[in-house]
Amino acid sequence: MIASNLSASLWDELAQKALQKIAPTPEEALAILNAPREETLPLVNAAYQVRRHFHGNKVRIHVLQNAKSGACPEDCGFCSQSSKYQTPAETYPLMNVEELVEGARKAKAVGAWKYCMVTATRGPSNRDLDVICEATRRIKAEGGIKVCTSLGILTADKAKRLAEAGVDRFNHNLETSQRH
Repeated sequence: MIASNLSASLWDELAQKALQKIAPTPEEALAILNAPREETLPLVNAAYQVRRHFHGNKVRIHVLQNAKSGACPEDCGFCSQSSKYQTPAETYPLMNVEELVEGARKAKAVGAWKYCMVTATRGPSNRDLDVICEATRRIKAEGGIKVCTSLGILTADKAKRLAEAGVDRFNHNLETSQRH
């Protein structure tokens, strides 16, 4: 199926498979990644067919609040906030409860459906978690916006505290290689 003469029919075929919830083969995935520039529009059109089928034409705004910036001890090669890199990313401690709540208010005012508090850290300290949990309780009390967090590695107890405070979703970027 994968040939050097790629065409819109290949992308349409992959889109139809995706609509049936059939994952691409490794060869098909590589064909997508290695598609020549002239295949960009047919590829985007095929991807749009899948998006429209599963999500319609509406978008939901998700506002990320960089609640604690810089000096993260982790070594994620893509992240400008790692302490391993010298970048112009501003470094500041965790915002306070009122600043975080105000950020959620602003996100809600512009039509966001979710507000995510993100920290540059290996994992939250108990003090940082106290602030995030209190901000979450206040945001949820005001209503009208979902709350998510991305705070690094959590223990089961810390995850439970976030859930009890009202966090709707926790994001965790797990960056590693296949051999790990």
